[in-house]
Amino acid sequence: MREESDRLVVEYNKKLDDLRHEKEELNNRIHSMEQERQVPICVDVGVEMANGVDEAKESPPDELRRLRTYQRNLVALLKSLQSEMPDFMENHKEPMVVERLLDELIVSESQREPAESINDQDDNSTFQTASSSEPWNTDGVFSPNVPQKVEELQELLISERRNFEERLNSLQTLMIESQQVHSALKVSFDELKAEHEKVVDDLKSAESKNKESDALLDSKKSQIEELQKELNTTEMEMAQIKELARQIEDQRSALKLENIEQTQKIDNLQDSLSVLQSADIENKRKYDELLGKYQSLERNFSREREELVEQLDALRENSNPIVDSLRKELDLEQEKHALLIAEMEEKISHLEEGSRMLEKSREETLEENSVLTTKLLALKDEYQLEKNDYEMKIGELT
Repeated sequence: MREESDRLVVEYNKKLDDLRHEKEELNNRIHSMEQERQVPICVDVGVEMANGVDEAKESPPDELRRLRTYQRNLVALLKSLQSEMPDFMENHKEPMVVERLLDELIVSESQREPAESINDQDDNSTFQTASSSEPWNTDGVFSPNVPQKVEELQELLISERRNFEERLNSLQTLMIESQQVHSALKVSFDELKAEHEKVVDDLKSAESKNKESDALLDSKKSQIEELQKELNTTEMEMAQIKELARQIEDQRSALKLENIEQTQKIDNLQDSLSVLQSADIENKRKYDELLGKYQSLERNFSREREELVEQLDALRENSNPIVDSLRKELDLEQEKHALLIAEMEEKISHLEEGSRMLEKSREETLEENSVLTTKLLALKDEYQLEKNDYEMKIGELT
């Protein structure tokens, strides 16, 4: 029983260590996944996207920090470009700011000329905005200084237009690349998010398993404590049973000794009984012999008495001294015979009394023998019942 409980305790401790080890592995895995999730994915704009992601994942810590800074700056630039591009597109559709400034300059220059020349020039002149790539037709509109300024302004406008278009194209290209990088980052972020959710689910399942394992461990500990209590109780009962078995064994030894003594007494009584029986038989034999002798003597005496009575009757008729002497002899013989009969009767009475005493002693011996035999059988039965009960209890406990 103790070995079984020790084995259960070892198994539960082993399961607890395995669960703790699994919990530590899950915590390490979650920590590593969080670190991987915190590491930014750097994508170089002028390099292939996949190589950039791999380089960002495999960079050292300083490089990762630099790439993370670059990523934040790139995201901020993308956001600013996304907010500014509608304004650029809207401004591209409308007259340019430079054109408006040029118009204002032309108006200010034209206000310096006489009003009549300005009106004539307004009727005959046609100019184009900065949205056109051709110069204005300003023949005979302004003074000799005005065409030179207008030409300079047109060149400036054309150069600014070209610069703007180049800048716009570069911004569009950068926006497209940024959108691609943003898409790649979003895909990578979604993957990391999915992995993070998976790790979170694994963590939750592991925590639930850990809680279940803790609950199971607590229940097993309570079961082990109950089994330990039962084991202690069983050990106490076993100790009590062993003590009781020892007491029973002592009683059994005492009963064995008493049985031996009683057996010896029974043997002695049987020997005495056999001696008494043999003496009784001998007394009966003597009694029968004496009785036979007494009966034969009585018959002889009766026969002789009858003969003497006949002789006496015959002598009475004759009346002589011989008859008197014979009568005296007959009286003496009768006295002797009476004494002999009394002695024989006394002996017979003594023999009968001895026979009665032997019979009584024999009956008492037989009764005592039967009582002792009954007690011995009862003790044997009681001992056998107690022995069977304790053997059954010991069998149930083992």
